[in-house]
Amino acid sequence: MSYAYTPAIWLPAAVLLVLLALGASSWRLRLAAARPFAVACLVSALWLLSAILMTTAVDLGLQRFWHRFGVVMQWPLITATMVFAIEYATSGRWLTRRRALLLSLPSLAMLALVATNPWHGLAYRPGTTYPVTLEMQGPAVRVGLLLGMLMVAVNVGVFVRVFVRSPRLRPAVAVMIVGQLLARGYYGVRLLTQGPALDMTELALMFVISSGSYGAALWAFGLFDPVVTARQDAFEQFGEGLIVCDLDGRVLHCNPAAQASLGALLEQGAPLPALLRATAASEGPLALVSTLTLGSGPQTRQLTPRLRPLRDHNDEPIGQLVALHDVTVEQRARARLLAEQWASAALQEREMLAHELHDSLSQTLAFIQMQSSAAQSQLQAGDERTAASSLERLANVASEAQGEIRALIGDLLSVNAPGSNLCDALQRAVEHWERSAGMSAQLHLPSESACINGAVSPAAGVQLLRIAQEALANVRKHAGQEAQVAVTLALDDGHVRLAVVDSGVGFDAARATRAQHYGLQVMRQRAERIGGQLTVRSAPGEGASIEVCAPVAPEEAS
Repeated sequence: MSYAYTPAIWLPAAVLLVLLALGASSWRLRLAAARPFAVACLVSALWLLSAILMTTAVDLGLQRFWHRFGVVMQWPLITATMVFAIEYATSGRWLTRRRALLLSLPSLAMLALVATNPWHGLAYRPGTTYPVTLEMQGPAVRVGLLLGMLMVAVNVGVFVRVFVRSPRLRPAVAVMIVGQLLARGYYGVRLLTQGPALDMTELALMFVISSGSYGAALWAFGLFDPVVTARQDAFEQFGEGLIVCDLDGRVLHCNPAAQASLGALLEQGAPLPALLRATAASEGPLALVSTLTLGSGPQTRQLTPRLRPLRDHNDEPIGQLVALHDVTVEQRARARLLAEQWASAALQEREMLAHELHDSLSQTLAFIQMQSSAAQSQLQAGDERTAASSLERLANVASEAQGEIRALIGDLLSVNAPGSNLCDALQRAVEHWERSAGMSAQLHLPSESACINGAVSPAAGVQLLRIAQEALANVRKHAGQEAQVAVTLALDDGHVRLAVVDSGVGFDAARATRAQHYGLQVMRQRAERIGGQLTVRSAPGEGASIEVCAPVAPEEAS
């Protein structure tokens, strides 16, 4: 029988199975760095298998064969490990087929030297009486072993570089570095003191160290886990700034986007920068400002910090994630849109103002011209009494026109640029009307959230304000000084409702509509411009109600 059983094979056999499991687990991932890692596991298993077979072999020839086989496996293992390290460090971007072939040349050279040894004797001396473990002592093997140690140093150097440059990979890389240093360090000492051969137990222990470190990196730290890698890459490459803090608000880590925004302010272990924190009156160590402004002029950037808790698998809080959402583009786009809407509303208002001046002031001036001509003719005819009556009417009409012009100017000045919301503009318009009319009005506005800037589009806001001003002007002219007036603005289900109600003398609404009363006609046109509808309710002695309902953000008429 060529082989004899020994109980010492159980430990190496168990380690061999672990190596095969590691290789199979990584090979199934089909990732760039996983394939050379699987090859390294396979070569390690073959090396360990050769040690088992050499130890259990009875025939000296088999012992020599498996010993040579095991020594030769060292170089493919070192090469595969180095390829894995480079692939892992560069995510498969650096290593090409040509470069992989160049890295494989030492392994191929050793295989060729061993295969052709009978012709040159550089690897081992055939027919010597040395023990099997001292057979591979040729000069080529010694040079190859030194070259192998240099390649191991390259592996460790690559992993150290990854450790320094990629904080998120440090746990897994640190485990692999420690495993390589311990395993290779032991082998180096063994090589310098007793030669290149390890017995079966020593080799198994060396692989326990190395396979244990790689197993921890693979299974405990998700070395090749696509989900873990995707999460890590997403964190690093995410366009928004992300800052990881502990429960006390100290910075633990940040991605490049956050580093680009805040720079040296994000020091690891330091408290979150003061410019991100809200006032001391806010609760919690990580109360954040609502908006963060960086830079000035055209380079100004606006960030909106958002805070999210981080919890472990037991749903216990372990930290906080601060996300810096850049709203600069959104704010600029919103400002441009608001300016465009305001410009459009201003053009429409100029058109309406031209119509009003033509239909009201132009008619008043025509009447003044006619009355002045009549008075002149009456004076020339000696009819002083009639002329005096005409001049009195002329003065009254001019006074009324002057009042209307002043009211119109006041109404125009009550409308601000789009920085003001409809609620503020309406309140100023009512206060101006109270001062000019000598009357009082109750103003009812919606909740504070509905009165924020932009809640009602500028186009709708201008027209609604003009309708309110026209309705109040009619109250001043026709309702009587004792009338009670209420102005109400409400937002409901995507619509804005404006109502001006008085308890004055009232009028016949149906008749005024048929007669196309100018004021009602203008208000109805304004409501239609913003996609709304005007409703008029009134009767003699029962007061009047003017109500308009329109979409909050209407499609502007062309």
